[in-house]
Amino acid sequence: MNRDTKFRGKLKDNGLWVEGSLLRFGERRFIIPPAWGDFDDKAPLSVALGRWIEVLPETVGEFTGLQDKNGKDGYFDDIIEDKGDRYVVEWDPDEGVAYLKSCLESSIDMIIAAITGRIIIGNKWENPDLLEGESQ
Repeated sequence: MNRDTKFRGKLKDNGLWVEGSLLRFGERRFIIPPAWGDFDDKAPLSVALGRWIEVLPETVGEFTGLQDKNGKDGYFDDIIEDKGDRYVVEWDPDEGVAYLKSCLESSIDMIIAAITGRIIIGNKWENPDLLEGESQ
């Protein structure tokens, strides 16, 4: 199976999200973005110059290789909605597997491939309120 290996993270200096390759230096995380044409005019100049951009380490998420039913790329820590239930894309290091963890105790977790038939509604860093159970 061949898939893009890319990451996203929230910029440390202004809170915008950026995608690209991940670089780790100790506890610090940097994204090396692709060409400037992939960013809007709100991105900092350092992105345009192709420099390493420091991101908040806790917000770094890897692309799952899957998209939701609307074609949106799925990343770890995304929140998925399905028929009133919500799930977070997570990684189980003990089992070596990605899965959709239910936000409700009454619901079961799902395999990661289930993302393709559902909708990404946010992520746990920008939308923590969405983790509180069923949709309205």
